[in-house]
Amino acid sequence: MSEYLKFMNDQSFEALWHSLRPRDLGRFITPDILSNNLMNSALSHSIGSSEEGRPLRMWKWGNGPVRIAAWSQMHGNESTGTRALELLRSVFEDQLDVNICKLESRISFFALPMINPDGARLWTRRNAFGVDINRDALAQQSAEARLLSRFLSDVNPHLCLNLHDQRSLFRRGDTAQGSELSIAVPQCTSIDSPGFEGRARAIQWVEQSFTYVNSSMSNRMSRFDEAYYPRAFGEWAQNKGLGAVLLESGVGALDFDRHESLKLLFKWMLAMLFASEGAMQSPLQEFSLGTSRLALPENREGLFDRLDRSARIEFSGRVFVTDLGWRRTERLKGDSLYWEWELEEVGDLAHAVARELFEDTHFQIYDHERLHPGLRRSFDWNVPSDGRDSMEK
Repeated sequence: MSEYLKFMNDQSFEALWHSLRPRDLGRFITPDILSNNLMNSALSHSIGSSEEGRPLRMWKWGNGPVRIAAWSQMHGNESTGTRALELLRSVFEDQLDVNICKLESRISFFALPMINPDGARLWTRRNAFGVDINRDALAQQSAEARLLSRFLSDVNPHLCLNLHDQRSLFRRGDTAQGSELSIAVPQCTSIDSPGFEGRARAIQWVEQSFTYVNSSMSNRMSRFDEAYYPRAFGEWAQNKGLGAVLLESGVGALDFDRHESLKLLFKWMLAMLFASEGAMQSPLQEFSLGTSRLALPENREGLFDRLDRSARIEFSGRVFVTDLGWRRTERLKGDSLYWEWELEEVGDLAHAVARELFEDTHFQIYDHERLHPGLRRSFDWNVPSDGRDSMEK
C-alpha cells in the first residue's frame, strides 16, 4: 500500500497527468471519434448498437479475480466520465505507469464508456426516442438499457462505477464552493435483499479508497443524495448485489470545461482501483457506516454561476433595479459547443451565493423580450467606459 500512497501523493501522479493531458478528448466527444479510438484498441469490442444504429463498444483490461465495471455517458451531455475512462485505457494499453500496471493481476476492469451515443451526438440528456436511460432500468424499453443490463449481468462485477456529470448549481453544503466530485452509494430495497451485502461492500470500498487520497482531494468532494430511486440503474445494480457507487463530476470555481474535475475523478478512480485488495479482504462490518463518506458535506443546490446585485434594468423607457441570477449553459453548433447565459432567477437574491458576484450592472431589455427566467444572452461581456459591467445582446 505504501508505494501506491506515495504514487498518489507525490510528483509521480503529476508527471503521469502531464503526459495524459494531450490525450484528453475534450468536453464534446462525438460517437465517431470515440468509436474510431476504440476500434483501434486491442482491448475493445462491440456489444451492440444504439436505437439509431451507432455502435456501443466496451473494453477490458486485466486478468485478476476482482471484477470492476464502469459505465459513462448514459446522459449524452455528461462526458467527464467518458474522458476519464479513455485516459485510463491509455494508461493500461500503453503501460504508462508501472504502479498502475501492477494491478493487472489483481483486477479485471470492464468499461462501457458511452452508453448513449445518439444523445451524445446531439448533446442531449435523453436517447433518440426521448427516454432517460437512467430511469429505464426496470422497464428496459430502450436498446441502450438492455445492453447495459446484459453487460452488467455478463461481467457480474464486485464493484460498479456509475459515472455522471452534475449541473453547476451544486455546491458543498451551504458554501459558495462548487462540488467538483460528488459520491453516493445507492440504496437497496431492504436488509434482506441480495443487494445488502453488495452495498456494504461498496461502502467499504469507498472507505478504503479514502486512505489513498489527501485532504486537498476530499476538500473538493461532497456527498450526494442517497434517496432510493427504484427506476435508476445504480439501484438496479445494487439490488443485484453488484456493489454500485455513483460518481458525479461537477464544476469547481470557473472550471466549466471540467479539466480540474476530470483530474479529480481520474485520481479518485485510481484510488478505488488501488483499494480493491483491501476492500475485498476486510470484514464487511468494519466500514458499514462509511464514516469518511458521511463526513463529506452534503451536495446541495443553490449556486448561481453569476449574480448581478442591484442591476439596473432598462426597458420601455423605464429603469428597474433588482438582482439577477444567471446560469452558464452549453449549446451545440455543428461539432462545437459554445456558451450562453440563461437567466435563472429575478428578484431579491440578497442571500444567494454565486461563483461570480457583480454590483450595479447595467442590463437592457429589448422590445421583443421579457425579463423572465429563460432569457438568454451571448456569453460575451462588454464593459462600458464608466467601468460598470454591461450585458449587451
